[in-house]
Amino acid sequence: SGDHRNALAHAERGRKLGQRLGNEKLQGYINHEYSNTLQNLGRFQESAAIFRERVQRISWENPQCEDAIHLNGLGWAQYLLRRNLQNDISTMGYLSQNLPDPQTHFEHALAIARTPGTCRKQQAEDTNSLINLALIALDKEDLHAAETYISEVINNGPHRKVYQLWLEQIQAKLALAQNNPAKALKHFDQLLTL
Repeated sequence: SGDHRNALAHAERGRKLGQRLGNEKLQGYINHEYSNTLQNLGRFQESAAIFRERVQRISWENPQCEDAIHLNGLGWAQYLLRRNLQNDISTMGYLSQNLPDPQTHFEHALAIARTPGTCRKQQAEDTNSLINLALIALDKEDLHAAETYISEVINNGPHRKVYQLWLEQIQAKLALAQNNPAKALKHFDQLLTL
């Protein structure tokens, strides 16, 4: 509802309770929500730090779907931080050049999500990873890679509404990058319908 102050307070209480109970799954869920609230407040570095701490504990010999979720979370926080610093006029975007590329996190998340028996279909971490990779490709102006990721997302359907929204938005941006405004308008119209 936009009450970030209370969201942070509740999340902090939940984090402490999860630690006290030693419930790692609960802690992961609460940390994810806490990090999302930090992102809503533009506190991308703090959000990334929470995900980074969790990602450092991944057992690469036996990855779980939660690991893919946390990798996507870390990549997304880094992506938002990079975009924010690129648009920072006071530094002319210079600080964004020293940040890690979140693409690797999305690729690792996709690999985990595609491991048979790791994620259930309704978790859709493979779709989440592909959408994130498409956004990175668009940022890098690698239109061919963006198209490839989008095709994989489409073939991976049907999708929950949140992913349909992202898919239409990315397809519209891709059409604009390809100088096809008529196609972009169709995707924007579909986005409005959704």
